[in-house]
Amino acid sequence: MTDDTPRPYYPEPPSPPRPVPFAAMGTGGLFLLLFGGIFAFVGLTLTVVFVFAFGVAWGPSPDSMLDQRGVEATAHVTRVEGTSSYVNRMQVYRIGVHFADGKGVDHDATVVSHNTVLVSRAMDNKPITIDYDPDSPAVARVHGGSANCFGRAIG
Repeated sequence: MTDDTPRPYYPEPPSPPRPVPFAAMGTGGLFLLLFGGIFAFVGLTLTVVFVFAFGVAWGPSPDSMLDQRGVEATAHVTRVEGTSSYVNRMQVYRIGVHFADGKGVDHDATVVSHNTVLVSRAMDNKPITIDYDPDSPAVARVHGGSANCFGRAIG
């Protein structure tokens, strides 16, 4: 049995890339293209402005600099003061220290910690071990600790 019904003729489409009329997008597509483009432009513009103004978040942090070129030193405590910040319900303390670098030059720096053992040693004016940056001795941290108690986002 053969089917003698005529089949419709479909012409061959043009070779890719095929031109698509702009009007084929429809009203919804044009709306999304217009406002999506605006939001993308605003987002990229603000990103560029903030990167130039404040630098990138993944740039060199004090901790990464001290990890690379930090020098260990024994520091004498000059002051201990509590801050209004807490980490895991423990108060963060700002500890002023005085130390001599490898050349014998005296420097002052401030480190932060919420370690109760270290803070009690500092309150008893016992020496503590710090890491400092030889290029900028004011950048220091408690040895084995962090230059910032709150992470990279807050410096």
